[in-house]
Amino acid sequence: MDIKIVEDTPNRLLDRRDLKVLVTHEGEGTPKRADLQAKLAAQLGVGTEFILVTKIGSLTGQNSTQCDVQIYKDQKRVMLIVPNHIKARGNPSEKKKKKETSTKGKEASKDKVKPKDKVEKPKI
Repeated sequence: MDIKIVEDTPNRLLDRRDLKVLVTHEGEGTPKRADLQAKLAAQLGVGTEFILVTKIGSLTGQNSTQCDVQIYKDQKRVMLIVPNHIKARGNPSEKKKKKETSTKGKEASKDKVKPKDKVEKPKI
């Protein structure tokens, strides 16, 4: 996986950098958000908690993907600006926690549901 930064724009209002990135992945599928975050963090020298991959779009018939990335300066700005569902998208541990809580709720609701009796249709 090779990452090339196409555009790097400072966003002073939100105190972050907006990047447009082109990722080439020969013989592989579309990269996962967590993999992109880790690779970008190593390339740019920033912690993964400050990087958010907001959009991943694979190009048809090519082994390349265009991505939109936001890089924040501190964790406080991330907490203030980014909605929770966006933060959870790039964090696999958050998804796992959410999935565990949702399956617990489903199991509890199965116990409460009673099967309906079979209703016969009247003959005409």
